[in-house]
Amino acid sequence: MKKKFWNILEFNPASYPKNIKGLTSLRFAAVLYVILFHYHFKFHPSIDLIISKGYLAVDFFFILSGFILTHCYKQSIQDGTFSYRSFMIRRIARIYPVHLFTLSVMCAIFALYQLAGNQLTKNTPTISDFIQNIFLVHSWGLASDLSFNRYSWTISAEFLAYILFPALFIIMNRIKPIIISILLASLIYALLWVFSPSLWSLPLSQLAIFGLPRIFPEFLLGITLYMFGQKYRLTKHGNATLLVCALVLVSALLIKCGDWIAVPVFAVVILAVAEQSRSERQNFLFDNSTVYLGEISYSLYMIQFPYMFLVFDTLLGWGLETQENTKLWSTFWSISPIVILILAMITHKYIENPARRWTIKLLSPKEN
Repeated sequence: MKKKFWNILEFNPASYPKNIKGLTSLRFAAVLYVILFHYHFKFHPSIDLIISKGYLAVDFFFILSGFILTHCYKQSIQDGTFSYRSFMIRRIARIYPVHLFTLSVMCAIFALYQLAGNQLTKNTPTISDFIQNIFLVHSWGLASDLSFNRYSWTISAEFLAYILFPALFIIMNRIKPIIISILLASLIYALLWVFSPSLWSLPLSQLAIFGLPRIFPEFLLGITLYMFGQKYRLTKHGNATLLVCALVLVSALLIKCGDWIAVPVFAVVILAVAEQSRSERQNFLFDNSTVYLGEISYSLYMIQFPYMFLVFDTLLGWGLETQENTKLWSTFWSISPIVILILAMITHKYIENPARRWTIKLLSPKEN
């Protein structure tokens, strides 16, 4: 007999499906939120209230990373078949090809400025910045500012989380009961939230140059959230309760109760969508077209800044000396989301996927 807790949760250990498609689709929604954030001042104030919080979407990715990595590697770590080398090869193959491609694009743009004898007005690169970007350590507190592909700070932070993942999982998995590990991750987040302004002169939700304090507790939360979901499942009342909680938390976020509210909102959404996958309840998040958009979301996220810098700073701003209030500028601005989406599809097909396969083949041990 299944043990129920307040008619919301029931003790029922069950595996999630191998491919949690709904969470892949959510990745696209999160990247779209980031892109719209860059346009937020173009919207009506009532819409801007929502869009202006788009920078918080990266916190969703940090939680989701912990959740998905635990889903993929929990069993192999526990039964002793986990290969750290294979794990890191796949992580490098996942993030490095598109990172190096966008870094190369930014280097080419900077070289163009240099050859033309023009000075960059922002995002001025240095040799130190380049080396840090190459080794993906530029968000580890070593840089003085964001440089090159500015949004790559998130994958720099994730790279360290990948390196530490097996150890973090083992530590959190040994803490019993599971609710204690969730509370511990939440406590670490709360402490960092409180002390972030005094330690780094910024709220935790705005840390980027030094992104490690931001990703660390959220990544831990993703790990513990998965372990919680494997032990308990939501009842119908539980799903309704989660929906109500999410709506309350979103409302609190919009009335500016604090960016910290986004973290429990994202945790609730991830848990609910993962439960839908396990219960085989289908909605638009499980359509092949939506899942595809989620699959290209990494390329979409990484290509947006090089595109915007090339078109608006370089072509329109420097080359044509066009002002922001001109018709030409507005036209490019209006079509940019579609252009970026098309470029992401091309990057995903011709760079991300083939380079990932090639990298895994290159770095994997050769069979005798």
